Amino acid sequence: MIIDEISLFINKWLKKGRRWLSEFMNQADHTLSKASFLLQEKKKQIDDYLVDRNQLLAVIQKNRKEVDDLRAHITQLNDGKAFHLIDVYEQLEMRSSKLLDYQEKYMDVQKTIDEQHKQVQAVTKEKDRALIERDWLKTEYNHLKGTIQKKTLKLAALQNELQQLKDTQSGQDLIEQKEAEIVQLKKDRIIDEDKLSRLKRSHLDMIKKMGILNHELTDTKERLDEQQQAAKDLQDLIDMKKEEVEQSREETIAQKEKAEDAQEKMREYLLQFEKASNHSQTLQEALEEKEEEHSDMLWETDNKIKTLKNELLDTHNKLAIEKAHNGSPRALDTKALQTLEQEYEPRFKTLYHECFFHREFFSDFFSLSASDRLKVEACIARLNSHYDLHIGNVRPNTVKTRSVTLNEYPFGQDRAGRIYFRRDDNKVQFFRISRTKNGKGALDQKRVVAWLKKK
Repeated sequence: MIIDEISLFINKWLKKGRRWLSEFMNQADHTLSKASFLLQEKKKQIDDYLVDRNQLLAVIQKNRKEVDDLRAHITQLNDGKAFHLIDVYEQLEMRSSKLLDYQEKYMDVQKTIDEQHKQVQAVTKEKDRALIERDWLKTEYNHLKGTIQKKTLKLAALQNELQQLKDTQSGQDLIEQKEAEIVQLKKDRIIDEDKLSRLKRSHLDMIKKMGILNHELTDTKERLDEQQQAAKDLQDLIDMKKEEVEQSREETIAQKEKAEDAQEKMREYLLQFEKASNHSQTLQEALEEKEEEHSDMLWETDNKIKTLKNELLDTHNKLAIEKAHNGSPRALDTKALQTLEQEYEPRFKTLYHECFFHREFFSDFFSLSASDRLKVEACIARLNSHYDLHIGNVRPNTVKTRSVTLNEYPFGQDRAGRIYFRRDDNKVQFFRISRTKNGKGALDQKRVVAWLKKK
């Protein structure tokens, strides 16, 4: 009886000890994870600060360059202001010369226009004369043609009269008289027909001449229009060049005034620029000194982070051995869970694009020790980047759920851990994690597999 009571007492204290050890490990794991997270955040702040300082350095260098450029510009102005004024005078002379050239061209074009005006007038007069002559020829032609027609009719009448005289056997004298009239009328008609033929040729020649004169007049007017347009364009250029000449004169006056003002203010500007340059140099020296201090601080901080990470890893490894033996997952409080979620979930989604993580997977993952989390993430990275290369590490056993078949990926030094996943459409889906095989803890293999088979 006493032995039983002692046994119950010992078991009670063993349970309390295990519970206390589990709580201690959970708290230590949470504290170390939070410390690592804070150190990473601190390092990021230092890196951001370094970026800001580099930007400040760039601004200082830019300002110093601007000061040097301005001083060089003033020095150049001091050395070359006379040459610049000469350039302005030369530009004025060049523009004036171009204006004279355009004016001479304009006068030449105007002379050509006057000549072509005279040519148009001459051709027009000749055309008018040809038109009068053509009308006269046409009138003469029509008149002569009418005369020939009348003589033809008269000839026919005389021939009829002659025939009647012959038929009536009239006197021979009368017949000879009619025959003589007919002969004379025929001669007159031949002369008129020859004259009509000459008039017709003259009329045709005059029509051709009119066509040539019309064509010449059209060409001359077109050339005249072109010359008038050229004259207009030249006049526009002359007006523009006059404005440029006037502008050059104003620029010459203004440049002369600027040169005089620059001469008076040169020393003042140089003194200001020298002060600004010295101030920039002082800022540069201060920045270099501060940058050296920052570099030392960054080096020291990096060493501290590395040391803390190593200590964190050693502590987690030691606790992991005890936790693996005990088999009890950590009972995370709300604050610890939020810390882990903020640390891992966004990072996993950013780094592992070929993977999808179920909510239960993250719950199991957060319950692992830091050492086991590192091992599981290493497996995830392999499957995400080189799935075909590492699929050989998958155990031959599978877990059949109600809808899909899952593979088992072992992890841990004892290889007792299991990652349950499958690949669909080139996307690796992670479902659950088991850590022990001794029947202890919520992440025991049998419990996790039984849960999966119900899904």
